[in-house]
Amino acid sequence: MKNNYTLKDWQNGKFQLDTCVNEGIPWDVLDKKVQEEIREEQNRIAESLINNGVEERKFKFIEQYNSAVESIKKKILEDELDELEFGLFGNQIKIVPIRILTEGKAMFEFGNRSVLASTDFFDQVHRYINNTYVRHLRNDCKFDFIQPKLHSNGDSMELHPIVCGEILWRYRIWLIDSQNEKPKGFFINDGHKIFDLCWERHREAKDSFRFFSELYYLMKKDDYISEFIREADYLRHLKTLNNAWSKKKQLSHRATKNRPQGRAKNRYLEVLKILNIETDWF
Repeated sequence: MKNNYTLKDWQNGKFQLDTCVNEGIPWDVLDKKVQEEIREEQNRIAESLINNGVEERKFKFIEQYNSAVESIKKKILEDELDELEFGLFGNQIKIVPIRILTEGKAMFEFGNRSVLASTDFFDQVHRYINNTYVRHLRNDCKFDFIQPKLHSNGDSMELHPIVCGEILWRYRIWLIDSQNEKPKGFFINDGHKIFDLCWERHREAKDSFRFFSELYYLMKKDDYISEFIREADYLRHLKTLNNAWSKKKQLSHRATKNRPQGRAKNRYLEVLKILNIETDWF
Protein backbone atom coordinates (compact mmCIF):
# COMPACT_ATOMS: atom_id res chain seq x y z
CA MET A 1 0.00 0.00 0.00
CA LYS A 2 1.38 3.41 -0.99
CA ASN A 3 1.67 6.21 1.56
CA ASN A 4 2.03 9.99 1.45
CA TYR A 5 5.70 10.25 2.39
CA THR A 6 7.62 12.95 0.48
CA LEU A 7 11.23 13.78 -0.29
CA LYS A 8 11.10 16.45 2.44
CA ASP A 9 9.93 13.85 4.96
CA TRP A 10 12.95 11.70 4.11
CA GLN A 11 15.32 14.67 4.30
CA ASN A 12 13.89 15.71 7.68
CA GLY A 13 14.26 12.20 9.12
CA LYS A 14 10.56 11.39 9.42
CA PHE A 15 11.28 7.96 7.97
CA GLN A 16 14.27 5.83 6.96
CA LEU A 17 14.62 3.23 4.24
CA ASP A 18 15.39 -0.44 4.79
CA THR A 19 18.42 -0.01 2.53
CA CYS A 20 19.83 2.46 5.07
CA VAL A 21 18.94 0.99 8.47
CA ASN A 22 17.36 -2.12 9.95
CA GLU A 23 13.60 -1.88 10.33
CA GLY A 24 13.38 0.95 7.81
CA ILE A 25 10.49 1.08 5.37
CA PRO A 26 10.76 -0.67 1.97
CA TRP A 27 11.07 1.35 -1.21
CA ASP A 28 7.90 -0.07 -2.75
CA VAL A 29 5.62 1.68 -0.23
CA LEU A 30 6.74 5.03 -1.67
CA ASP A 31 5.18 6.70 -4.67
CA LYS A 32 7.33 6.16 -7.77
CA LYS A 33 7.97 9.90 -8.17
CA VAL A 34 9.16 10.11 -4.55
CA GLN A 35 11.46 7.12 -5.12
CA GLU A 36 13.02 8.93 -8.08
CA GLU A 37 13.42 12.16 -6.10
CA ILE A 38 15.10 10.37 -3.18
CA ARG A 39 17.47 8.47 -5.47
CA GLU A 40 18.39 11.72 -7.20
CA GLU A 41 19.17 13.29 -3.82
CA GLN A 42 21.15 10.20 -2.73
CA ASN A 43 23.19 10.46 -5.92
CA ARG A 44 23.83 14.14 -5.25
CA ILE A 45 24.98 13.43 -1.68
CA ALA A 46 27.16 10.56 -2.89
CA GLU A 47 28.81 12.72 -5.55
CA SER A 48 29.56 15.39 -2.95
CA LEU A 49 31.14 12.81 -0.61
CA ILE A 50 33.12 11.25 -3.46
CA ASN A 51 34.32 14.59 -4.82
CA ASN A 52 35.48 15.70 -1.38
CA GLY A 53 37.18 12.34 -0.81
CA VAL A 54 39.03 12.59 -4.12
CA GLU A 55 40.05 16.19 -3.43
CA GLU A 56 41.35 15.23 0.03
CA ARG A 57 43.53 12.51 -1.49
CA LYS A 58 44.71 14.86 -4.23
CA PHE A 59 45.47 17.65 -1.78
CA LYS A 60 47.52 15.41 0.53
CA PHE A 61 49.41 13.92 -2.41
CA ILE A 62 50.17 17.37 -3.87
CA GLU A 63 51.52 18.57 -0.52
CA GLN A 64 53.81 15.53 -0.21
CA TYR A 65 54.84 15.58 -3.87
CA ASN A 66 55.59 19.29 -4.09
CA SER A 67 57.57 19.36 -0.83
CA ALA A 68 59.79 16.40 -1.84
CA VAL A 69 63.18 16.71 -3.52
CA GLU A 70 63.12 16.01 -7.25
CA SER A 71 65.03 12.74 -6.97
CA ILE A 72 62.27 10.95 -4.97
CA LYS A 73 59.16 12.37 -6.64
CA LYS A 74 58.99 9.43 -9.05
CA LYS A 75 59.08 6.97 -6.13
CA ILE A 76 56.30 8.86 -4.32
CA LEU A 77 54.08 8.51 -7.37
CA GLU A 78 54.95 4.82 -7.84
CA ASP A 79 54.21 4.04 -4.17
CA GLU A 80 50.85 5.78 -4.41
CA LEU A 81 49.90 3.79 -7.49
CA ASP A 82 51.00 0.56 -5.78
CA GLU A 83 48.65 1.27 -2.88
CA LEU A 84 45.79 1.87 -5.30
CA GLU A 85 46.51 -1.45 -7.03
CA PHE A 86 45.74 -3.17 -3.74
CA GLY A 87 42.84 -0.92 -2.75
CA LEU A 88 41.08 -1.32 -6.10
CA PHE A 89 42.12 -4.74 -7.37
CA GLY A 90 43.71 -6.60 -4.44
CA ASN A 91 47.14 -6.77 -6.06
CA GLN A 92 49.66 -7.14 -3.24
CA ILE A 93 52.53 -4.88 -4.30
CA LYS A 94 54.75 -3.58 -1.51
CA ILE A 95 51.76 -3.59 0.87
CA VAL A 96 52.35 -4.55 4.49
CA PRO A 97 50.01 -7.45 5.46
CA ILE A 98 46.94 -6.47 7.47
CA ARG A 99 46.77 -6.92 11.23
CA ILE A 100 43.58 -8.66 12.34
CA LEU A 101 41.98 -7.05 15.37
CA THR A 102 39.00 -8.00 17.51
CA GLU A 103 35.32 -7.78 16.54
CA GLY A 104 35.91 -8.44 12.84
CA LYS A 105 38.09 -5.36 12.34
CA ALA A 106 41.47 -5.16 10.67
CA MET A 107 44.18 -2.52 10.33
CA PHE A 108 45.21 -2.25 6.68
CA GLU A 109 48.72 -0.82 6.69
CA PHE A 110 49.88 1.03 3.59
CA GLY A 111 53.06 2.93 2.89
CA ASN A 112 52.08 6.20 4.56
CA ARG A 113 48.66 5.54 6.08
CA SER A 114 46.63 2.97 7.99
CA VAL A 115 42.93 2.22 7.52
CA LEU A 116 40.75 0.57 10.17
CA ALA A 117 37.85 -1.33 8.59
CA SER A 118 36.04 -4.66 8.55
CA THR A 119 38.19 -7.61 7.49
CA ASP A 120 36.26 -8.00 4.23
CA PHE A 121 36.08 -4.26 3.47
CA PHE A 122 38.52 -4.24 0.55
CA ASP A 123 37.03 -7.50 -0.77
CA GLN A 124 33.78 -5.54 -1.14
CA VAL A 125 35.62 -2.67 -2.84
CA HIS A 126 37.25 -5.14 -5.27
CA ARG A 127 33.87 -6.70 -6.14
CA TYR A 128 32.35 -3.28 -6.77
CA ILE A 129 35.22 -2.16 -9.01
CA ASN A 130 35.21 -5.45 -10.92
CA ASN A 131 31.46 -5.35 -11.52
CA THR A 132 31.30 -1.64 -12.35
CA TYR A 133 34.51 -0.84 -14.24
CA VAL A 134 35.79 -4.22 -15.45
CA ARG A 135 32.56 -6.06 -16.30
CA HIS A 136 30.57 -2.82 -16.82
CA LEU A 137 27.45 -4.10 -15.07
CA ARG A 138 24.77 -1.43 -14.63
CA ASN A 139 23.56 -0.61 -11.11
CA ASP A 140 21.17 2.33 -10.80
CA CYS A 141 20.54 1.62 -7.10
CA LYS A 142 24.13 1.52 -5.86
CA PHE A 143 23.68 4.55 -3.56
CA ASP A 144 20.44 3.33 -1.93
CA PHE A 145 22.28 3.00 1.39
CA ILE A 146 22.82 6.76 1.72
CA GLN A 147 20.84 8.70 4.32
CA PRO A 148 19.98 12.43 4.17
CA LYS A 149 23.04 14.64 4.49
CA LEU A 150 21.49 16.34 7.53
CA HIS A 151 21.54 13.03 9.42
CA SER A 152 24.74 11.54 7.99
CA ASN A 153 28.26 11.25 9.31
CA GLY A 154 30.49 12.17 6.38
CA ASP A 155 33.53 10.37 7.81
CA SER A 156 31.74 7.04 8.19
CA MET A 157 29.94 7.40 4.84
CA GLU A 158 33.25 7.75 3.07
CA LEU A 159 34.24 4.32 4.38
CA HIS A 160 31.36 2.56 2.69
CA PRO A 161 32.95 0.17 0.15
CA ILE A 162 31.08 1.69 -2.81
CA VAL A 163 31.93 5.29 -1.93
CA CYS A 164 35.52 4.29 -1.12
CA GLY A 165 35.79 2.43 -4.42
CA GLU A 166 34.60 5.47 -6.38
CA ILE A 167 37.04 7.73 -4.54
CA LEU A 168 40.00 5.43 -5.21
CA TRP A 169 39.01 4.83 -8.85
CA ARG A 170 38.65 8.53 -9.69
CA TYR A 171 41.78 9.43 -7.73
CA ARG A 172 43.75 6.77 -9.65
CA ILE A 173 42.60 8.23 -12.98
CA TRP A 174 43.70 11.70 -11.87
CA LEU A 175 47.02 10.36 -10.58
CA ILE A 176 47.79 8.57 -13.85
CA ASP A 177 46.83 11.66 -15.86
CA SER A 178 49.09 13.75 -13.61
CA GLN A 179 52.26 11.84 -14.48
CA ASN A 180 52.89 14.17 -17.41
CA GLU A 181 52.05 17.40 -15.61
CA LYS A 182 52.39 18.96 -12.19
CA PRO A 183 49.35 18.02 -10.06
CA LYS A 184 47.11 21.01 -9.26
CA GLY A 185 43.59 22.06 -8.38
CA PHE A 186 41.14 21.81 -5.50
CA PHE A 187 37.78 22.97 -6.87
CA ILE A 188 34.96 20.41 -6.98
CA ASN A 189 31.69 19.97 -8.86
CA ASP A 190 31.29 23.10 -11.07
CA GLY A 191 33.86 25.02 -9.02
CA HIS A 192 36.48 25.26 -11.77
CA LYS A 193 34.23 26.94 -14.33
CA ILE A 194 32.64 29.23 -11.70
CA PHE A 195 36.00 30.47 -10.46
CA ASP A 196 37.39 30.79 -14.00
CA LEU A 197 34.46 32.94 -15.13
CA CYS A 198 34.67 35.08 -11.99
CA TRP A 199 38.39 35.51 -12.68
CA GLU A 200 37.77 36.43 -16.29
CA ARG A 201 35.13 39.05 -15.39
CA HIS A 202 36.47 40.59 -12.17
CA ARG A 203 40.25 40.13 -11.90
CA GLU A 204 40.83 43.74 -13.04
CA ALA A 205 38.36 45.27 -10.57
CA LYS A 206 39.77 47.71 -7.99
CA ASP A 207 38.41 45.57 -5.17
CA SER A 208 39.42 42.28 -6.80
CA PHE A 209 41.32 40.90 -3.79
CA ARG A 210 38.40 41.57 -1.50
CA PHE A 211 35.98 39.99 -3.99
CA PHE A 212 38.05 36.84 -4.50
CA SER A 213 38.54 36.57 -0.74
CA GLU A 214 34.78 36.66 -0.22
CA LEU A 215 34.31 34.28 -3.16
CA TYR A 216 35.99 31.57 -1.07
CA TYR A 217 33.05 31.54 1.39
CA LEU A 218 30.40 31.86 -1.29
CA MET A 219 31.78 28.85 -3.16
CA LYS A 220 32.50 26.91 0.04
CA LYS A 221 28.88 27.25 1.17
CA ASP A 222 27.64 25.94 -2.19
CA ASP A 223 30.06 22.98 -2.10
CA TYR A 224 32.33 24.12 -4.95
CA ILE A 225 35.54 24.08 -2.89
CA SER A 226 36.61 20.92 -1.09
CA GLU A 227 35.87 20.96 2.65
CA PHE A 228 39.52 20.05 3.24
CA ILE A 229 40.81 23.28 1.66
CA ARG A 230 41.60 25.94 4.22
CA GLU A 231 41.77 29.73 3.84
CA ALA A 232 45.56 29.54 3.70
CA ASP A 233 45.44 27.03 0.83
CA TYR A 234 43.04 29.24 -1.12
CA LEU A 235 45.20 32.30 -0.46
CA ARG A 236 48.25 30.50 -1.86
CA HIS A 237 46.20 29.76 -4.98
CA LEU A 238 45.29 33.44 -5.37
CA LYS A 239 48.95 34.43 -5.03
CA THR A 240 49.88 32.19 -7.95
CA LEU A 241 47.34 34.07 -10.08
CA ASN A 242 48.36 37.62 -9.16
CA ASN A 243 51.90 38.58 -8.15
CA ALA A 244 50.59 41.81 -6.62
CA TRP A 245 49.03 39.71 -3.83
CA SER A 246 52.27 37.86 -2.98
CA LYS A 247 52.71 39.73 0.32
CA LYS A 248 49.15 39.16 1.54
CA LYS A 249 49.16 37.27 4.84
CA GLN A 250 45.43 36.52 4.98
CA LEU A 251 42.25 36.93 3.01
CA SER A 252 40.39 40.24 3.10
CA HIS A 253 39.34 41.23 6.63
CA ARG A 254 35.64 41.13 5.76
CA ALA A 255 36.09 37.72 4.17
CA THR A 256 37.83 36.22 7.20
CA LYS A 257 34.74 37.04 9.22
CA ASN A 258 32.78 34.86 6.80
CA ARG A 259 30.39 37.70 5.91
CA PRO A 260 30.52 38.19 2.13
CA GLN A 261 29.09 41.60 1.23
CA GLY A 262 26.28 42.37 -1.16
CA ARG A 263 28.51 43.33 -4.09
CA ALA A 264 30.44 40.05 -3.90
CA LYS A 265 27.24 38.01 -3.68
CA ASN A 266 25.72 39.86 -6.63
CA ARG A 267 28.79 39.21 -8.79
CA TYR A 268 28.78 35.56 -7.75
CA LEU A 269 25.07 35.16 -8.47
CA GLU A 270 25.52 36.85 -11.85
CA VAL A 271 28.14 34.25 -12.82
CA LEU A 272 25.94 31.39 -11.62
CA LYS A 273 23.09 32.76 -13.71
CA ILE A 274 25.29 32.88 -16.81
CA LEU A 275 26.30 29.26 -16.19
CA ASN A 276 22.70 28.20 -15.40
CA ILE A 277 23.68 27.00 -11.92
CA GLU A 278 21.25 27.22 -8.99
CA THR A 279 22.16 28.32 -5.46
CA ASP A 280 20.35 28.82 -2.16
CA TRP A 281 22.07 32.14 -1.40
CA PHE A 282 19.53 34.85 -0.67
